[in-house]
Amino acid sequence: MVDKKKIDRNRQLITVLSLIALVLVFGQVAVFIYFGGQGAKAAQVNQTKNDLIRENKQLETEILHQTSFSFILERAQELGFKQASSIVYLEDQLPIAFKSK
Repeated sequence: MVDKKKIDRNRQLITVLSLIALVLVFGQVAVFIYFGGQGAKAAQVNQTKNDLIRENKQLETEILHQTSFSFILERAQELGFKQASSIVYLEDQLPIAFKSK
């Protein structure tokens, strides 16, 4: 009789431990799937970040080119601006409008 109780108890213990092991395995698989998906999202975010950095550098280069003195001078000549033959500096500030007398 003692042996049968001991065998039943051992079977119950094995069943419980098997269920615990099964739950842990499924839990681990679920965690791997979750973090695997997160890794893909992180890779996508990293790729987007690198694309934006590259585009930002291109835009900075374009801004530097568009604001360079040589480009502005060339563009001004294309638009019909000419070099001033003489420059007059105003020493006193003039009023915005003169009164007619």
